[in-house]
Amino acid sequence: MFTIKPESVFTITGIRSGLCIDACDDTMDKFGYEKGLIKYASEKQMAGQKTNPFRLKLVGYGALTALLIISMFAWMLQRTPIEASVLRDRNALYRVNYEGLVENPYTLTIINKTQQPLHYSISISGLEGASLQSPNAVLVEPGLMKSVPVTVTADGYDIPTKVSKLQFKITAQEDNSISITKESQFYKN
Repeated sequence: MFTIKPESVFTITGIRSGLCIDACDDTMDKFGYEKGLIKYASEKQMAGQKTNPFRLKLVGYGALTALLIISMFAWMLQRTPIEASVLRDRNALYRVNYEGLVENPYTLTIINKTQQPLHYSISISGLEGASLQSPNAVLVEPGLMKSVPVTVTADGYDIPTKVSKLQFKITAQEDNSISITKESQFYKN
């Protein structure tokens, strides 16, 4: 009697063997013999012993599959609907405007990971007396990225150090729960 290992069923050879088993069973039927001359069976099954359905290999594959499914759901739950970055203008760390105030130019890049267009507002914190020159609302289409030039202006006398930290907060106007805060630095002379 010829047996095929169950692991080889999903290979091309195993599929051909499956066709061979069907043909053999049909032939055995035609001649009045018992079916199963060729069949899928382990050595234990052929010897008439009971096989354990919870073999180490099957348990391992099941645990790995469960771990991957749980990891995918955890990733989906932690996925943020917005991504952003802050880039400083490399040509000018700072400049002094005609009013004597220190200006720092930045480029904010906003990525909308939702399925609907969103309007984002930009605000700053962490730098006393600073003001932000930016558009009132930045429209970003779903799945796209938009770069927005902004300028932060402050009185150099109000800032005690040459390099200060500040935070940009980007918030969706349609849903305040969609927001992100990015940190950067403000330079003065």
